[in-house]
This record gives sequence, structure tokens and C-alpha cells, in this order.
Amino acid sequence: MILYKYFPCNEYTLKSLAVRGLWCHTFDNMNDPFECLNALEREYDPIDLKLFRNIIANGNIQKWKKIAKLNDKELTKVINLSRKEEISKRAFCSLSEDPNDILMWSHYANNHAGIVVGFEFHELENNHHLQKVQYQDNLNDFDLEKFAYFQIGALDDFMNDIFQDYSIKSTHWEYEKEWRIWRKNPCYYRFDPEQIKELYFGVRTDFETKAIVIQLMNYLSDSVICEQKSLRHDPIRIE
Repeated sequence: MILYKYFPCNEYTLKSLAVRGLWCHTFDNMNDPFECLNALEREYDPIDLKLFRNIIANGNIQKWKKIAKLNDKELTKVINLSRKEEISKRAFCSLSEDPNDILMWSHYANNHAGIVVGFEFHELENNHHLQKVQYQDNLNDFDLEKFAYFQIGALDDFMNDIFQDYSIKSTHWEYEKEWRIWRKNPCYYRFDPEQIKELYFGVRTDFETKAIVIQLMNYLSDSVICEQKSLRHDPIRIE
């Protein structure tokens, strides 16, 4: 599976190519205020709150034992705050299935003056650190039972659920065909040069930028596809 990273032409892109890493940042630095929709304030069914309360009350963590004594309104506030704290520590990098989207070249690649790099990922990597974004008009129910067990340390493998929940976006963004690389905190996702299979320059990428990028990426294999995109019509497109 090839996934594509859109890069603008700036110092951060050059640094990324030089250190062979994709920077993963927190959701509050994104351009969409609805990013990570499951971080929004939510209401919970009283039955689910009762189950959550019973689980944390029977755990071994004193903090949560005290929280179990709160009323439903106060407990809801604590749960929402805990969810926000959990995701605020995490970081991700966005990629796309499509290297030819006109809007993404405009938004994320310097108005077609940047580059797009295609990275190969294997199916075995499609786990909690690599998530396909789900585009929906409504949020899924949040699993309070699992979240309760996770908070008291009785469930280790909940990160996959968390990253899935936070990889939901509005259907308005569906054209991006996004995937996300998740990390525990802001850092570089270090890629193997062998993962790079394609390199594309935008229709407005100048000679100097191409020369610098090629020099920085001298670690690329000779088999890597390297092309400059061009405009086509009937239908209007990039290829």
C-alpha cells in the first residue's frame, strides 16, 4: 500500500527530508477546529455512567475510587476531561491515498509549488499506529466500559480503540482519503528510505527547489518514480 505525504516548500519540509522523518503533532495544531471529533464534550447514558462508576469503584486506584462518588453531571465532566487529556498527549502525521488531488496540492503543497512523497506501508503495519480516517456525519458511541477498565489499569490494549475514535472526521473532508500515523507524543516518525517509492514535484515547483530536494534525498533508490506533475483537461485533472 502506497500512502502520500503532501509537503509545502519550506524549512520544515527540508528538515524532514534531511532527518528522514515525518513530524507528528498534536490535534490542536491542525487547521480543522473539529479535528479529533471525539474530543468534543459528550453526554452519556445514565446506565453507562452507572457501569463506569461501578468499575472504577472496584479498582485499586484511589483517585478513581473517589471519582466514583460523584454525581452523573460531575462524573461526565471528569470523563470528558480525561478523554481530552488522553488525546492531547498523542500526536499524528497525515497521509493520503491520492497523489493527484488538486485541492490538496493547493492547501498542503504550496499552491502546487511543493512536493508529494509516496511511502510504502505493509498490511501488518495497519494497527494502532496506522489508522485509516473514517468520514462520518455522526459520532460512534464512546465505549465507557472499556475506558473505565483502561483508567484503572485493567486493560492494556485500548490505544487501538482510542486512535480509531480520534481518526473520525466530517464527511466534508472525505476527498482527502486520509490515513494517520499515531505516536504517543510529538516526535518524528522515522522512515526507512526503502519505503519511498514515488516522488512528485508540483506543476509550479521551481528548479532550485527540485535541485535542493534531490540533493537532500540522495539516499533514494534508482527505482523510485520521480516526476513533475502536469495539468490535463477533458476532464480537468493533475497527472
